[in-house]
Amino acid sequence: MARLPKWITLCPALIGTLIGCGESPPPSVPPPADDGRGHERMVSFLAQIQRRTAQENPFLGTQQTMALHQQLTGLAPGDDALRLRLNYELGTQELRQGDTRAAIERFQVAYDLLDELESELTDEQANLTRFQLGVAYLRLGEAENCIMADASEACLIPVRPAGVHRKPEGSSNAIRYLRETLDHSEPDGRLHLTARWLLNIAHMTLGSWPEGVGDEFVIPAAAFEPGANTPRFRNVANPTGLDAFNLAGGVCIDDFDGDDLLDVVTSTWDTGGQLLYFR
Repeated sequence: MARLPKWITLCPALIGTLIGCGESPPPSVPPPADDGRGHERMVSFLAQIQRRTAQENPFLGTQQTMALHQQLTGLAPGDDALRLRLNYELGTQELRQGDTRAAIERFQVAYDLLDELESELTDEQANLTRFQLGVAYLRLGEAENCIMADASEACLIPVRPAGVHRKPEGSSNAIRYLRETLDHSEPDGRLHLTARWLLNIAHMTLGSWPEGVGDEFVIPAAAFEPGANTPRFRNVANPTGLDAFNLAGGVCIDDFDGDDLLDVVTSTWDTGGQLLYFR
């Protein structure tokens, strides 16, 4: 068997993106006739996928969001239990689509109904609402301070002084709702441990860790140290021209052109996006 080129062995996910993965068609199915227009058909097919993405894509599309909006619009007065659930689901969809402010508004509506519906909700249902509101605010802090920041220390854990958020709204509000989640959850439960971790991260981004967390929930510094003797990497995406803004996909790093310098190839979830090659 011929030896595969090194870059193929290192990039199985990328190759799968390029050529497709899965079982071959059964031998009884003949391949389509090559009329010389295969490339044109592929381009047309990809364009059709892109046109349909805005509504139909389960991750990027707005079809489910629009349906939830319609349900809320037609909701009868007084059905607050359903109103809470629909706002929670709508907030989850908007958070996935990157509309963080809208998601916060939806989770806030659901949160404001918790006291009124206390007898109708399980403890887990109520606590998930608190938790998701905290997560949405934490995402807001990331969007406003990390994604567009130039600082080499931005959003690297443990957060150092140069990486502290300049806009504190997101993390400050996240701390409030994450602490409420901790107060209403069972110690050592999945939700409790997740909220505790995020609470410590939120305090780091504000420069108030560890003293601001409190002895009950603080995570010791040793937990954030690497398990091996590795250097602390700096964020050099901006000065090196690698700060392309798209939807996270895959990445391959190798010397593709044989000049003894590492090159980078990235892909994106955006169905209208492209593979990017940084030489």
